[in-house]
Amino acid sequence: METRFENEYIRDKQTAKDVYGYWYFKRPIMIACYIVLGIWAVIYSMGAMLIPGFASDNFVVAFVVTASMSIILFAYYNQVNGMVKRDMELARGREILCKSTVTDSEINFSNFGNEISISIDSIKYAFITNQYIALVTKAKLMCMFKKDGFTVGDTDSFIAFLREKGIKIKGKKK
Repeated sequence: METRFENEYIRDKQTAKDVYGYWYFKRPIMIACYIVLGIWAVIYSMGAMLIPGFASDNFVVAFVVTASMSIILFAYYNQVNGMVKRDMELARGREILCKSTVTDSEINFSNFGNEISISIDSIKYAFITNQYIALVTKAKLMCMFKKDGFTVGDTDSFIAFLREKGIKIKGKKK
């Protein structure tokens, strides 16, 4: 099979921040949750100002909103730090060079000295972050391509290729 795209990048803490930043703060479902939490807080705050005796419930709302946001922030930092720690353990403190090769029918990944091959048909969707294009398989495996890491092909061609293969792309190309 002819290689259509090749991508190389060093996986580091910035990689984790970029990908998990999208996952926890920019996905449409998360934005919708933040909007609902915000509207709920505003409605209850307005009620506390306008309805006598309503202020006691306002404390509960403030607690729920604060607790929800704290849990989300904790999960984000936990995921970022967990990925960095796992990578350091697997790579024994060395930098992790991630290499990917894409053909018409499969994607081959090489990192930690292992090679993995997955079918293009197993890709459920892709999302675009500031610096990466992440592919998510039906089994929830996440495969990342750094936008400026293409040694064969380029970002625009890769996105067009994914669309041509019928893969839905979320996020905005920047």
